[in-house]
This record gives sequence, structure tokens and C-alpha cells, in this order.
Amino acid sequence: MTLAYLGELKSIWNGPAQYAIFLNLKVLTVSVCRKLKTIFTTDASHCLMQLELEELQVYDCSSLETIIGASEGTLEDKIIFPQLKYISLRSLPELKSFYSGGSGGLMNTTTTLIPNRLVLEKLEELYVNRLYVK
Repeated sequence: MTLAYLGELKSIWNGPAQYAIFLNLKVLTVSVCRKLKTIFTTDASHCLMQLELEELQVYDCSSLETIIGASEGTLEDKIIFPQLKYISLRSLPELKSFYSGGSGGLMNTTTTLIPNRLVLEKLEELYVNRLYVK
């Protein structure tokens, strides 16, 4: 699935998601979505943990702050992506963390972009280009 040039898009999914919504999702590319702040909430990521997402590419999203954001009132200790093999993050000037849930809120970019609460069991390649540390 590709989401591109959606200038007014602020979120991809709000609230709990049903398993069937992401049933065949293997590749997700999000690009040039200027107002997007979060790709998934922890509610939606629970569905993705059970699925086959293998590749995630995110680029040129100037307001994106986190890939997985904590849902309102939800704090998760661990998020698992069992099949995710490839992550590409490019030109994301406001990115503060990959996962902002769990105890401690947003991870400071000077400590780590991907905290140990995020489990990427089959990750083969992580590509990061032009992230801006403030």
C-alpha cells in the first residue's frame, strides 16, 4: 500500500483496528504527507503484530514525529513486528522516535531512535537518511 501526496492527512488510523483491515499488508510506503504526525497508534499496531508487514518506507513527511504513537490512555511495554525486514526513514525533520509508547513517553533522539521496547525479530536492513537532531 502506498500513501503519497496527501497534504491534509493527519493520521492513518485512529482507535482500535480489526485484524482484517491489514490482512494482506506486506509493504507500506508513506511519502509527502506534510501534516502527518504519527503513522500508527498502539491500537492499530496490535493488528500489525499479527500480520505479515515486511517493509516500511517513510519519507518526505515534514511534520512526522513518531512512527508508532501511544493511543490516548494506552501505554504499551512492548510492540512486536515479527515479519518486518526492511525499514527506510528519509527526510523526516521532526521525527523524535520510532515508538513513543510505554513508560517514558517520547524517546530523546540523542539516546536512541528505536528503543528496546520495540521488537523487530527479522529486521535485515534499517536505512536512515537526513534526520535532523535538534
